[in-house]
Amino acid sequence: MGRLVVELDEALEKTFRDEVARRLGMKKGNIKIAIEEAIKIWVGEKYR
Repeated sequence: MGRLVVELDEALEKTFRDEVARRLGMKKGNIKIAIEEAIKIWVGEKYR
């Protein structure tokens, strides 16, 4: 399993966290799930 460390604009991070909480809830691991989903969408067919 890989590991990424990133710095985000504070407003973007808050918006992302709020959206994760809205869609998936405040359960541990949901941010990871959302980030993986976003990366899969970003890389598109190359991932599959």
